[in-house]
Formats: sequence, structure tokens, C-alpha cells
Amino acid sequence: MNGFEWRWIAAGTGWGSVVGMATGTLIGWVLVFTGAGPSNAGFFEQLGGLLLGLFFMAFYGSQLGFIPGFVCGLALGILLSVAVGRQRDERRAVWTTTIATALLDPSLAGLAVTLLDWYSSNLRDPWLWLVLAIPTLLAIPTLGWSARRIVRGRVVREREALAHAWPHQDAPGRS
Repeated sequence: MNGFEWRWIAAGTGWGSVVGMATGTLIGWVLVFTGAGPSNAGFFEQLGGLLLGLFFMAFYGSQLGFIPGFVCGLALGILLSVAVGRQRDERRAVWTTTIATALLDPSLAGLAVTLLDWYSSNLRDPWLWLVLAIPTLLAIPTLGWSARRIVRGRVVREREALAHAWPHQDAPGRS
């Protein structure tokens, strides 16, 4: 049994939120410059021009990116904390994380679309799928990198705990 590791939840939620917000902001800016957003350029001209449009769409895009990123990251983090858990083999943890993320994250993104459908009525836009597809593709390498860091950190903490347990002799596995 691998055990439960809370750091997977933190990594999934953190990466999902950050990447989702960044992607939503960038796509919001693209929508402002192309004039294809939910509010066309005439709306921003009445309220103060391009700068207000950039601010508004960055905020709106980051909201719409944060929600699916957080939901997908949280669910994936919980699944990885149980599936990978306290794995000590770095290569196995990275591959398990990569495969699980590639298989589960698209279905979790579909769940996030359903939740966003309750949140906003502007979701018939094809840009929303970019807000979900880009973080899904970025989740694979970022969680793989996080898996490597989580396993290395665990090994270091275990070695330090053994060194403190036997202070007058060399701890097993200590280099």
C-alpha cells in the first residue's frame, strides 16, 4: 500500500489554478484584440477604450480559467494522492502521474465545463475549449515535474528522520 500523500492535492490544485488563470487571461486578451469576445469593441469604446477592455477580459478570463483549473486540479490531486501516494521510486511515480493525468484530465475538464455552465451563460463560445484544452495539455508535464520533486523531497525527509533517530551512528541508506 502506498499510503496517502497530501502534497499531490496541493500540486494538482496549485498548478491547475495557476495555469487555468493564466490561460484564461491570455485568451481574454486575444478576444479583446480580435473583437470576438462576448462583449464587442463597441462596449469597451463606451466605457473607456482598450485598456478597460484588457482589464475586464483579463479578469473575466482568469475567473473562467480558475474554476476549471481548480476543479480539475483538485480532483486529479485527490486521485493521484491515492494512486501514487507515498511512492519511493521516482521513475514509477513520474510515469504513473503522466499516464493518469493524460487519461483523467480530459474527462475532468468535461466535468469543469458542466460546472462552468451553471456559472456563466456565455459558454457556447469555442474559445472556452481552448481555456480547457491548454491547461489539460500543460498539466501533463507540470504534474510530472511535481511528481519528481515530491518523491525527491520525501526521500530527503526520510533520510533526515533516520539521521535524527540514530544520531551516534550512520543511518541505513544515508550517503
